[in-house]
Amino acid sequence: MRLTACLGFCLAVACSEPARRPLADPHGSHAPAEQVTALAPSEPSDATAIPGEEPATPVPPEPPPLSEAEHCQHPPKAKGADAWDTEYLRVPEGELSPVTFGTVNDRELDSSVKQLSDVEYVQLEAERARELVDAEFKCPDGEQAYLVRAVAHSTNWGFSANYSRRYGLFVRHRALGRRTPPLRKRALVACLAEAPRQVCPTASVVE
Repeated sequence: MRLTACLGFCLAVACSEPARRPLADPHGSHAPAEQVTALAPSEPSDATAIPGEEPATPVPPEPPPLSEAEHCQHPPKAKGADAWDTEYLRVPEGELSPVTFGTVNDRELDSSVKQLSDVEYVQLEAERARELVDAEFKCPDGEQAYLVRAVAHSTNWGFSANYSRRYGLFVRHRALGRRTPPLRKRALVACLAEAPRQVCPTASVVE
């Protein structure tokens, strides 16, 4: 009889006592198994990326402002095409990359030069870029067409266009000859991923 009463009392105490949680280790080496940190819905991890979608490309930081020496220098008090010309700016090796570009055709040249009279570049729609260059002209995916200033001493040989995110767009024309004809305003359509910080046209004559 005593054994039965004791057994009943012990069971009653066990059932009425709250469950004891394990003590946390002060050094954190044995954290309770139920402590799992879940990611918030607005912060998905790479492991939960949607199949078939590429991760977003990180945006590079904005380059620092250009110093006075890093601005393309125009001839003082120059007029006409000479006012567009710039002194050759030396850019650190590895900063420049060639860009896709096309020369504005003769039919559209005068209106394009006039459009650039007060600005170094103008953003273009793809259809307008084809009208200025030719029907086959197309910028690579992710790039935008820009009408930009250029200068040249003649129509022979050709242009080159190179871009630096820090220093801007550099448009250069080289002509062949033993004399230097007068400089003329020209225009190109260049493909860039962003608007250039500055456009620096220059021209030279090589014998």
